[in-house]
Amino acid sequence: MVKKYIAFALIIFVLTIFISKEIRITTIDDYAYVVAIGIDAGEENILKVSFQIASTSENSSDSGGADSAATSTVSTVEASSIDNALTLVNTYTSKELSLAHCKIIVISEEIANGGISDYLYTLINKMEISPKCNIIISKVDCDNFLKQASSNLEKNSTRYYEIIETTANYTGYTETITLSDFFSKMEDTFAQPYSILGSVNTDDKTNEDASTLSNSETEKNVKAGESNIKSKNKVEIAGIAVFNADTMVGELNAIETICHLILSNKLENCKITIPSPFDNSEKIDLSLTQKKNTKFDIKILNGSPYIKANVKVNARILTMNKDSDYLNSDNLKEIEEYTNSYLESQILNYFYKTSKEFNSDILGLGKYVVSDFTTWNDWVEFDWLNNYENSFFDVNVDTNVKSGYLLLET
Repeated sequence: MVKKYIAFALIIFVLTIFISKEIRITTIDDYAYVVAIGIDAGEENILKVSFQIASTSENSSDSGGADSAATSTVSTVEASSIDNALTLVNTYTSKELSLAHCKIIVISEEIANGGISDYLYTLINKMEISPKCNIIISKVDCDNFLKQASSNLEKNSTRYYEIIETTANYTGYTETITLSDFFSKMEDTFAQPYSILGSVNTDDKTNEDASTLSNSETEKNVKAGESNIKSKNKVEIAGIAVFNADTMVGELNAIETICHLILSNKLENCKITIPSPFDNSEKIDLSLTQKKNTKFDIKILNGSPYIKANVKVNARILTMNKDSDYLNSDNLKEIEEYTNSYLESQILNYFYKTSKEFNSDILGLGKYVVSDFTTWNDWVEFDWLNNYENSFFDVNVDTNVKSGYLLLET
């Protein structure tokens, strides 16, 4: 009996040694963490894929000390697929690439114009990549975009991309959309997908169109890569890339993006500039917030969608001078009426641009009328996404304008 126990113990001992040799314990230092992926069209192969890799010190530093000044590196390779590119980069890096902390997927405009569904299926199929990754369509090569994606205000690249996601909350110039959101809309019958629009600012560029526009016109028409800002931070995020299914069909500028946020009930805060109703040579800056959710009344008339939108916003006057009389109720009423007219015009422009020019319902208005169809087959046969271009619109804006908070309190 004792011999059996001894033999059993020896077997367990040998197996333990054998298994321990086969098991490799990995730690955080064994991986190189990809914080962003860029997908360009290749010159000698199908794709040019870029991986922005955070430095080890950047991943381990939370205190903002000396280590936080470390920068990330960008590795670019041409390959026949994203997976092949990943394998090729792994062959010459000292650590295995991990996609678990990827924050941003950047796709070039050239690729987007040809359709991106194959690449999204590949990415959504990777368990490592979070479905909460944001998608940016870049108007420049993605490797250039990623190399410039650093900020004077934030040295940690992962944190920098998190900051980009929040800019929509206080500018209204873009809206973030995740990989899962984009994929869902791409497969939907109610809506079309869209994404962040990004570019790189070049100090030596000249904007011929801007030279003929007033400052306020230039600001509202700005898109990524077209501003006159001069900064060490070269990356610009402004506007929305509009898709029809998986293909990019156009872009929205700053004011059009603000209209999109208002209509989709996602506006947190933004600033707009309107001509003064009292003097056309002067401008009034307004801070806008959403008063109530936008209400839609949509009917199908003679086979075409009739879309009515009722918008309610709050506006606070930012522009002041010694001659301003914005506490006068008659003056405030005139500003309100002018703001209503201005926003109605901009929202109608947004509707007609997305419907007639792009034929892309990025608002997902189809969800408001699907219940009017008796069966699912009736809805599919109506083909909302293609019928959106036949829509006509009616917009009503109700703005509640207030003067400066300090003046109201004195």
